[in-house]
Amino acid sequence: MNGPTASPLVYAVLIAVLVSAGATKLQRAFLYHPDRTIAAAPKDLGLSHRSVWFSTVDRVRIHAWLIEGEEGKPIILFFHDKGTNISKRLAKAGELSRMGYSVFLFDYRGFGLSQGNPYERGTYRDAEAAYFHLHHTWEYDPSRILFYGEGLGCGVATEMALRHGPSALILEGPFTSVADLASRRFPRLPAASFLVDRYANLRKIRHIRSPLLVLHSREDEDVPFEMGRRIFEAAPEPKRFVELTGTHEMAFRASQETYRRALGPFLSMSSARALNRP
Repeated sequence: MNGPTASPLVYAVLIAVLVSAGATKLQRAFLYHPDRTIAAAPKDLGLSHRSVWFSTVDRVRIHAWLIEGEEGKPIILFFHDKGTNISKRLAKAGELSRMGYSVFLFDYRGFGLSQGNPYERGTYRDAEAAYFHLHHTWEYDPSRILFYGEGLGCGVATEMALRHGPSALILEGPFTSVADLASRRFPRLPAASFLVDRYANLRKIRHIRSPLLVLHSREDEDVPFEMGRRIFEAAPEPKRFVELTGTHEMAFRASQETYRRALGPFLSMSSARALNRP
């Protein structure tokens, strides 16, 4: 005797679950390119630092470095891009440190030495844990914490700025949303319908009151230049837009003097505003 057979509805649900799981896996493969290779350490660049470990609310262990600047100056919480890790952002951290600012570099789950696998809510948990460590463990006043996001990290930095209102927000190569990126990359597919991770930066930036600096290059092959302009135009004042040269990954090297001229005055202005808050 034949056993009971599954109804068409059960098969439809199973197929939908499998399609959704496959779409989620493909989306995250497109969005995150975790690099676990630690290519250098701060001491290799002569940077004074501390190696730090902390845990998220869901008990994922996160690795970070504190690059030390001048005592009494603000600290920059740095949110890196999708295909790198903190060991490959030491040159940029060193530049900021030479301006006198401490820099807190951390790897999202699945990147560098951090545990786990990346997804949108997980990156927010990682960032919250990093912010909590600065504010509560090391007792940095929120008025002395600035946010700097690049690429994917713009999505994490924007969410954190919405939650915490930093003394300044710097976005390098920001995108409007993952849906917009997916539609450009796959124009013939309904990619937005299958998105799990969205990073809706354009919607969020309208509600952020922190001083904003947007850096973007017309030669950026990963994130269209016009997305950076749209982010800038939607943001409230005070804000500044600086055009870079070079590709998405090479803009820092190609535009170092532009970085210095843009970041120095902006960070000084933001620090002064923070100190004068009532």
